[in-house]
Amino acid sequence: MIVRKNQRPSRVVKNVRGGKGELVFDDVMTAETLPDNIVLCSFITVKKGTSAGQHAHYGESEVFHCISGKGKVYDQGREADIYPGDTVVTKSGEIHNLVNENDDDFVILAFIIKE
Repeated sequence: MIVRKNQRPSRVVKNVRGGKGELVFDDVMTAETLPDNIVLCSFITVKKGTSAGQHAHYGESEVFHCISGKGKVYDQGREADIYPGDTVVTKSGEIHNLVNENDDDFVILAFIIKE
């Protein structure tokens, strides 16, 4: 299956996991096209001053890869800056978040994978 960029749906989600503002999800695959073990596969744009709140996933892991911009993550009790090319792996039960305090959009490719 090939999913063309112009065929991907975009959606805006407010206050993701208790975060601030709106995040833009450019879904690479939808529920109809996702493999059974994948919950989410999306480019996520985090604009200046927006965030996804601290949260954990249970029975699934989240992997995100920074495409552009710079962001902050909370990962296992510490904050860290991430840059293009960096990848964050959060396993079941681990707490994480995303924050953009910069002028440029912070864009990641995110996967949520069932265990």
